[in-house]
Order: sequence, then structure tokens, then C-alpha cells
Amino acid sequence: MSHPIVYAVFQNTHSTLRAEKILKEGGLVVRTAMKPSGIGAGCQMALTLPQVSATLAAALCREGGMRAPLFFAKGGDGAWEEISSDEDQ
Repeated sequence: MSHPIVYAVFQNTHSTLRAEKILKEGGLVVRTAMKPSGIGAGCQMALTLPQVSATLAAALCREGGMRAPLFFAKGGDGAWEEISSDEDQ
């Protein structure tokens, strides 16, 4: 299932802000957001980005010396589900 916007969740706020800088420098359009309450992983802050950018986002984070984020999107039943970037497959 394709999701237009995904949430990228990191371990803590510092990592989220560091990733925001790395991803924007890499040319991606990302926004900081409060993580929806239905997503249990990571800190309370997340980045939103188009799902089509998830693979590049994961690669840029790794190149920047970070762990790739966990990506989440709403499933067909309205519940949040973890999705993988194409790089993870």
C-alpha cells in the first residue's frame, strides 16, 4: 500500500533535529511534527516526508553517521503501522 506522507521516528529529539538538518541539506522536503499518539516507538517528535523519499532519507541518515529512522503511516484500518524503506528490503 502506498502512503503519500510518512512519519520518520528517531530515538530522541537530538537525533530528530540532526536528521532534519541532514535531510534538508540532502535536498529533501521534511517537516518536524509531534509524533501521533498511536505510534509507540521513539521520541515525541518526528519528521514528516513523502513516502517516495523514505529510501533516500534512510540512506542520507546512514551516510551522516546516524541510524535510519523507523517509518510509520496509517493503514487502511486507520491504525499506525511501521513501513520499511525500499532500502530495508
